[in-house]
Amino acid sequence: MELFASESEFSELAKPVQLSFDNKGRLWVATMPTYPQYKPGDPKPNDKIIILEDTDNDGKADKQSVFADGLHLPLGFEIAPEGVYVGQGSNLVLLQDTDGDGKADKKEILLSGFDDHDSHHGNHAFTTDGSGAIYSGEGVFLSTNVETSYGPVYATNGGFYRYDTRRMKLERTAQLRIPNPWGIAFDDWGQPFFAETSSPDVRWMLPGTILPRYGQETHKSEQLVEAKHLVRPTSGIEFVSSRHFPDSVQGDLLINNTIGFLGIKQHTMQDDGTGYKAASARICW
Repeated sequence: MELFASESEFSELAKPVQLSFDNKGRLWVATMPTYPQYKPGDPKPNDKIIILEDTDNDGKADKQSVFADGLHLPLGFEIAPEGVYVGQGSNLVLLQDTDGDGKADKKEILLSGFDDHDSHHGNHAFTTDGSGAIYSGEGVFLSTNVETSYGPVYATNGGFYRYDTRRMKLERTAQLRIPNPWGIAFDDWGQPFFAETSSPDVRWMLPGTILPRYGQETHKSEQLVEAKHLVRPTSGIEFVSSRHFPDSVQGDLLINNTIGFLGIKQHTMQDDGTGYKAASARICW
């Protein structure tokens, strides 16, 4: 485990909330210095998406650039060929760099109506499934009403969205009563799993992906992590699928923790009848 970048070297790195690598090996980070909320009378919100680069290949960032500034509550983003999708406040926007100077110069609001009154429960934690559709989470206490060309999407009290970028279609893919989801991951078979940070839970999402009735939650499946291995709150999950790791850990689930135990735990995920179970766990870092 090595430090790639820190706020002491890059002042714009204040309060990072999501990150992603592009196909050039650059690290993109959404920062939210206005967290937890913008207060009347304060300077205009100036949250950002920054890019950190390792130009001399020493394993540490040495260059910083700002892709987009003047944002407010950029809780999630996803890089795509057509631009960068950002969950910003009540909107889903597409930011584009049309002149190739490394900074967004075009902004298009794709959807609007996401509830953003709670600044750490809003539409967040973007990731993609195998088709390239964007999955994101939303926490409790929120009531969202998004008008789309396919009809309105209503959501309340926690769950997940799926946004098909090709058809520009938004779905409430799972209406689950979860306080604060943060972390969505797909295994090699494309099965979705999520982490619920407050309980804490790691669960298989698919049983809850049925059309919900407004205000009523669907089944959120079974807890996969044994009580003795529970940590909270979690801040992201991922399945190991990199050639930089040995064969013995491929397919294992990694989960981050930020209070009490500070580190990453590793679980072996196995089939269990029509579902899954976490067969074992160990501390990675």
